Amino acid sequence: MTIVEATTIWLAATLAVLIQTLILYTERSKQRRALSKMDYRLLDDIGVTRAAANYETRKPFWRK
Repeated sequence: MTIVEATTIWLAATLAVLIQTLILYTERSKQRRALSKMDYRLLDDIGVTRAAANYETRKPFWRK
């Protein structure tokens, strides 16, 4: 394998990881935004307290 091929493979793999990470962060942000808009009834339906929802929605998108 040449250095060009190795670099191309590394670059493609890095780009794939970056795209996956961006998708994850976007989805996490959307879910937290949706959670923040839920009323008590909906939160109760999914078994989440308002305090737990508030805690989750205050986390930055990069934190689990």
